[in-house]
Amino acid sequence: MERGICKLCLLEKDLVESHLVPKAVYPYCRAGDLDPVMIRHDVILPTQRQIYWHLLCEECEDVLNKGGESWVVPLLAEQMGKYPLFDLLDLRALHASDRELSVYHAAKIPAIKTDKLVHLAMGIFFKASVHSFQKTVSKPMIDLGQIQSPIRQFLRRAGPFPPDTVLMLSLTPSPVKYACFTVPIQTKNEYAKQYFFYLPGLRFTLVTGPRTREAKMVCLHATPEKIIFVEDLSQEIKKWFELGSKGARRTKKFFEYADAVKEIKRLGRSR
Repeated sequence: MERGICKLCLLEKDLVESHLVPKAVYPYCRAGDLDPVMIRHDVILPTQRQIYWHLLCEECEDVLNKGGESWVVPLLAEQMGKYPLFDLLDLRALHASDRELSVYHAAKIPAIKTDKLVHLAMGIFFKASVHSFQKTVSKPMIDLGQIQSPIRQFLRRAGPFPPDTVLMLSLTPSPVKYACFTVPIQTKNEYAKQYFFYLPGLRFTLVTGPRTREAKMVCLHATPEKIIFVEDLSQEIKKWFELGSKGARRTKKFFEYADAVKEIKRLGRSR
């Protein structure tokens, strides 16, 4: 435990280990008893290492936990297995659908607590905007600009959802091929700032800027219908992991891991 300024309440307190992505997400990303694979720009390796920093006080950690993490995480997708959040979708709430995309009105599904989903997503985006989670890097992972302070207030229930900001949620259909997560990523957009991250089975996308007002109709938070999309994210996830690992060094342990995964798949096919 360290003493410092909590990034959420801005008070000097004892700071606890704050995980960028909830600690309980990591087990979803294992293949059997094998460690999750970490992909960085310079190296790919299986590891038990987790992404955390002494960032928040215990009280603010509890705000994030109760605000959304403790409800959302148990509903995430297992690789080619259970996906409780997807199972909560009700066809009576299906608004529109084609071969590539389905639109659900989650407001018609009382079992889906959209406020919890929103709070979890905004908490992860906020943490990525106030720290790099690396010892040798001072610049935060993403730059939220003017909406960082409103997000902080929103998370503490001390202010409204940031203006000119849209949060979108997409679920990939069950069963989920890639049970994985990414840190928040900032992408280039000519008209607005855009960020996203994956958790096992889903993708959160945050868009902000004056030209996002028309996009409010698809916002998970702002619309009365509480829009949730369903689309196959598998190829998109594969693309991002290929881009993230381009040029990275594969460790010996990584190749041992890859061989073990092939064996697991072979045994599964032979049953």
